[in-house]
Amino acid sequence: LKVQELYLSGLHTKYIKAPGEDLNSILTGIIQPKGRIHMEVGKPIVEELQTFEKSSNDNDKLKQLTTWVDQQIYNDYKVWPVNYIAADILNNNAHYSEYYSQKEKDNFMDYINSKIKMLEGEKDVLFNLFIKMYANPVTSKTLN
Repeated sequence: LKVQELYLSGLHTKYIKAPGEDLNSILTGIIQPKGRIHMEVGKPIVEELQTFEKSSNDNDKLKQLTTWVDQQIYNDYKVWPVNYIAADILNNNAHYSEYYSQKEKDNFMDYINSKIKMLEGEKDVLFNLFIKMYANPVTSKTLN
């Protein structure tokens, strides 16, 4: 659903979501099979909030808070073999190949291709959107 939305948004037309589309995406994501999952709870932010309070500007406080929350997400995010596979495909290399097997890569490619068949649009563009979406956790973790 996200890839189709990104594709439609990229057509240089303003993509307008249908009423309830976000809720439908969330519910669909919840009820679809997941495979392996990981849930992480970050550390409490009480001390950081006190530090942020020292800033005189509310805008600065919000920037500090969002930066801190983003960093927690990057640090705690579990990167799976599919993320490493996507990063290697995106970069056209095998830099992360130690983190996945050929069978996992084949399964991932079958999964993406089966999903793309159900979407409307240019298949190569949809494929690249899928790959970028799955590679993003590796990219984000590497940058932070």
